[in-house]
This record gives sequence, C-alpha cells and structure tokens, in this order.
Amino acid sequence: QRKVHLRRRFVLAAFMIATVIYAMVCFHQQYNKYTTASASLEKTQTQLASAKTTHQNLKQEVKDLGDESYLEKLVREKYMYTKDGEIVFNLPGE
Repeated sequence: QRKVHLRRRFVLAAFMIATVIYAMVCFHQQYNKYTTASASLEKTQTQLASAKTTHQNLKQEVKDLGDESYLEKLVREKYMYTKDGEIVFNLPGE
C-alpha cells in the first residue's frame, strides 16, 4: 500500500509540475503579445497626434485662403511678386 501511495504522489507531483510549466509558457507568450501590442499602440497614438496637428494646420490654411491679404502674402513669398512701387533686394542666403 505504501508503494501505491508513493507512486500516486509521484505521478501527481509530476502532473502538477507539467501543468505549472505549461501555464508559465502560455503566460510568457501572452506577455510577449501584450508588450508588442502596447508598443504598437504607442506608435499609433504618436502618429495620430501628428496627423491631428497636420490636419489643424491644413484646416487653418484652407480658412486663410479665403482671406485676400493672406493670398497676397502667399503669392509674394512663393512667386516673388511685388506691389506697385516696391523694390525687391535679393540678399545672399546662408
């Protein structure tokens, strides 16, 4: 009887050790998935913030395009137009 109980305890202990090892492996895999997803989420949130800033800037530019003084300023900077009687001096840039 003692041998039977000893064998049962040994089988039960081996089963418990195998179960704990299996649980640890599963936990490790899930933790790796979690950290990967967390890093991806952080990167996506950074991209979203950047896109929101760009969107606000473009929205403001579209709003400003309706203003005539802004259009004049834009044309003068981009296409080197001048007002009547204005003299443009080209200075060497850095």
